[in-house]
Amino acid sequence: MKKIFKILFLNIGILFLVFFIIELFLYLSVRKLLTDINTSSSSKWNISLSYYIKLEDAAEHFKKDLKYLLRKPVGLSYNKKSIVLFGCSYTFGSGLEENQTFAKKLSDYTKRPVFNRGIPASGIQHMYFQLNSDSLYKDITVEPEYMMYLYSYDLHCLRLILYTFMSYDTYFYLRYYPDKFAENGDLLECKPFLPVYFNGLYTVRWLERLNAYRIWENNNNAKFFEDFCFLIFHKSKEKALQHYPNIKFVIFCFDKIENEYVGHEGLLKRLQDDGFIVLKMDELTDSNLSEPKWQISAKDSHPNEAFWDYITPKIAKKLNL
Repeated sequence: MKKIFKILFLNIGILFLVFFIIELFLYLSVRKLLTDINTSSSSKWNISLSYYIKLEDAAEHFKKDLKYLLRKPVGLSYNKKSIVLFGCSYTFGSGLEENQTFAKKLSDYTKRPVFNRGIPASGIQHMYFQLNSDSLYKDITVEPEYMMYLYSYDLHCLRLILYTFMSYDTYFYLRYYPDKFAENGDLLECKPFLPVYFNGLYTVRWLERLNAYRIWENNNNAKFFEDFCFLIFHKSKEKALQHYPNIKFVIFCFDKIENEYVGHEGLLKRLQDDGFIVLKMDELTDSNLSEPKWQISAKDSHPNEAFWDYITPKIAKKLNL
């Protein structure tokens, strides 16, 4: 019996040692990744990474983002109905000054108030979170006629299933179940299933990320992602219509690569049939706006001011703004 216990404890010790080595290796790898980003980033983040595995709740973290990261509304002196923009860093205007952003260009061109609700590193689900919160409707001080989401299939579909946005983040990424709903029909947030001090382990983060990319890169899952995207867009519009019955909801398909929407026309057709206005880049211009000259720099692919100067009038004219 003692021999059995000795072998058992020895095996447990070996497993613990192997896990410790893997966990340390993954942590150091993530730390090196962050160091490389700090070195190469034009913004010079200089974010340090300590070993921290108690990750912050996704919803609570996003509430902080809304409090501290949101751009201020522009054009509030205009008398027309407003436009509300949703999206990620492209909508927010990462790398741009306020007067260079899409929101400011759109406000100046249309003479309308514009509320920029874009948050860097967010996805479609973060728009739903806002539209399902009373605080949004307090912030929108001028009744909107339009809501618009700047959408990239390649960017935003993967984000629906990410565990953390980046491996070095200290918070969980906001996720919803694609097939579970509250009694009132609201989407249910997908919470980590491991105990608090286990679900933030770098080994768990790595396995979750590996699984997310495995799902994303499997072509057999295309319908899953299209259905999931449609669900969140549909639920978001439902929430908006409860407050603004005449709202017009626009999805602007932003091309990270030329004609990125090709292959996903079925999803866009479903969205149009559901009442969304879908704008595709090649319907607005013959120019390839995914070329480097429309980007902030060789290291930063976010759209530059010239991009917004070029495309904003075309969007406004297409929508009769």
